[in-house]
Amino acid sequence: MTKKPRKPALTCAALAAVLLLTYLVAPIFGSFGQPQIKVEQSMAANAAVNQSGGGLVVLGDSIASGYGLNEKSQSYGFLLADAMQMDNNYCNLAYNGATSHDLLNVLAQPENAGTVGGASIVLISIGGNDIIHPAMSILKEQFSLPADSTGEQICDYFKNNLSQLEALENIVSNPVLQLKMFNAMADFAKNFKEITTTVRQINPTAEICVQTIYNPFSGAGELDGLSPMVDIIMGSMNHIIKKEAENSGFYVADIFTEFSGKAKLYTNIQSFDIHPNALGHTTIFDDVYEVITGSQYFPQKINNKVIDNF
Repeated sequence: MTKKPRKPALTCAALAAVLLLTYLVAPIFGSFGQPQIKVEQSMAANAAVNQSGGGLVVLGDSIASGYGLNEKSQSYGFLLADAMQMDNNYCNLAYNGATSHDLLNVLAQPENAGTVGGASIVLISIGGNDIIHPAMSILKEQFSLPADSTGEQICDYFKNNLSQLEALENIVSNPVLQLKMFNAMADFAKNFKEITTTVRQINPTAEICVQTIYNPFSGAGELDGLSPMVDIIMGSMNHIIKKEAENSGFYVADIFTEFSGKAKLYTNIQSFDIHPNALGHTTIFDDVYEVITGSQYFPQKINNKVIDNF
């Protein structure tokens, strides 16, 4: 009896690789595009902190900028400013796609340094994008994609070439990718140390809080199988963050632990977007508020509903 040729099967490992690499190359950039390279912040907001002092400044990436929210007023930075009665003295210098190197460039601009120097509270969210670039580079090399391919174009390639999916199984364990990831983390360690030193030099007295990087697959249902792999990466990044924060006297909001097992509740992962939803931002706000003030803003831990009005 002649066996019929088998169609290529999409194994669980291949599916996991697809979803992991989709996570790495696409959502953090925002709408599958290239990262924005400018700070979308008005000069008036900078001036408000510069002139009056005692304001709140947010630095970092798309999590800090509030990507994916219906209203920017739902972002944890704005919620903290409101709770601390600083909503008229608030400046968000974060932008989508920012890496630790980009944040150093933001801090090097005199007007931004002046804004940070005039703040009484500084919030920092950075690091996630630092590990994305190695994955994109490997994908382009392995599948001969144009060097300027965007995250969206890479995803479209695999949608149109399903036979290539199983080849992704070997990408995650590719020693070249692992080496690039290691180098990326080493670069992040160097940059983050410089970030903490620079911010403290610019502002010796501000209360500064940095948050750990969460795992968007932990508690994500079908995608939860990716969690152990991502935990290893995030664990290394968060070790760097905690060590340098401690050395510089920064507060640390442990969002990694807070979000653990709760991706469905706190993020948009069910829509294949790793960013925090409104409840996630409210939770980050509550954690940051607690480490800065020593007390929780909400008398009980937030559960299953978004609190829109405080």
